[in-house]
Amino acid sequence: MVTIYKSGEQFERKKGYLYLECLGSGTGLNPELGNTSFIVSTPESEARLLLDCGFTVTPKLVTQGRLKEITDVLISHPHSDHIGGLELMGFMSYFVFKAQNPNYKLPRLHLASDKFNENLWKHCLKGTMEKIQDLENVARDSTLDMFFDVKTEQEVKIDGLPKITFKPTIHVQNMEAYSFVFDNGIYYSADTVEVPPDGHELIMQDVGFAKYKSQVHISLEELEKELNESVKKKTYLMHLGGGREKHDIKAKGFADFILPGDVIEMPL
Repeated sequence: MVTIYKSGEQFERKKGYLYLECLGSGTGLNPELGNTSFIVSTPESEARLLLDCGFTVTPKLVTQGRLKEITDVLISHPHSDHIGGLELMGFMSYFVFKAQNPNYKLPRLHLASDKFNENLWKHCLKGTMEKIQDLENVARDSTLDMFFDVKTEQEVKIDGLPKITFKPTIHVQNMEAYSFVFDNGIYYSADTVEVPPDGHELIMQDVGFAKYKSQVHISLEELEKELNESVKKKTYLMHLGGGREKHDIKAKGFADFILPGDVIEMPL
């Protein structure tokens, strides 16, 4: 059974359950809601998995005093609202946490392929992260694995959490992009124009409200048309642009909107 606790609602975390805490649920063009990102955890495990790390995410974690808790990060695709917080996270991990404690373990950065890893560094992060003075005050050219424990793999196995599989999806043409499929029945769309597949207990789906000439997210209209009622009831909508107030999403058959501070509870 899936339960959602709205922001500020009190609840007790139970063993045997997975929790997904919403840090932000806005599009890259709607930073008011924060970039879409979730912390995944269980009471039994010290693992704290971050789903995507956009430009609003790391500052929020720093403000909350929780950045050091993050043990793992999954990245779906290389847009700034999904990777823009990696610079601050990497610099804090290396220049602050590791400087204070040489035994500090860098966060594991899970990427779907070697090509994705290469492109993330070369085309997104290298320009502002390469030139540094290291912890010995030596000027050098850095690499991504100075700041993260980089893992390239199609299946992600983290102690205490369900196995997660990178599922190739379509977002922007000629861009490597992925959804996340959890072994315990969660489908996490990230950014996509594709209809969510059936056969999952919980669907966390990005959605577009407005009509743009460049369509890179599936629209609410298309989701209404393509999903049957049983699937809609399991579908929570995220990555929200402006205008959600105009839609009674539950009357349309969907579970709910996900907003910052909401926590989803689901059996492991």
